[in-house]
Order: sequence, then C-alpha cells, then structure tokens
Amino acid sequence: MPTIKTLGRKKPFHYEGSIGEGVTIQFPGGNTPVSAALFEAILGQFGGQTIPGGFSFDNPTPGGLGEWVQEHSSEFNSRALTPKHASHIAAILVRECNVGFSIDGNAVWLHFP
Repeated sequence: MPTIKTLGRKKPFHYEGSIGEGVTIQFPGGNTPVSAALFEAILGQFGGQTIPGGFSFDNPTPGGLGEWVQEHSSEFNSRALTPKHASHIAAILVRECNVGFSIDGNAVWLHFP
C-alpha cells in the first residue's frame, strides 16, 4: 500500500490499487473508492492540457481538477467526490501516469501529457 503526499499541502495518505483497476484512498474516517473509469475520464478530459488543481473545498478554481471532480465524479464513480478528493487523485496521477505538476504560490498546476 503506497504512502504518498497530496501536492499542495503535502499531507501523507495511503491508497490501494492502481489507476487501471481503481483505487481505495484511506482516510481516518473511512475509505473512499475511486474507479478506473474516473481516472480514465480525467485523463481523456485533460490530456495535453495544463490546468489548475483547484482543490479548495468551498471555492474550487473554475476549470480546475477539483471543480471537474465535484461536478462529474458521480457519472464515473460509485459515489460523488469533492475537491478534497481531487487533491489525492492528482497525487496518484502524478505517481502513476506521468502527470507533471508545478506550484506557483499557493496554486497547484497539473500538466497532463
């Protein structure tokens, strides 16, 4: 079970599985499934683009991964997810899919191949 850190606040977390099979992110209050279909949809939606992470729970950045996950995750996943979950998803994408990232002040930018 890999332990990695979120990109912005660098909070460590554990997950099981892979992007191709789906993952389970482990949180202190319980586990959150993220389907392979959701990862595939994210990679298809943002391939070749640089986008903001937009992980703010209250005010996700328009056009960012957090906003997209909040609006579309229920279409591809067994439950709706939040921008907070998107910060974990982004870290997994960086680890497993060669998605790059950069930090500008407090903003996280994702660079999709």
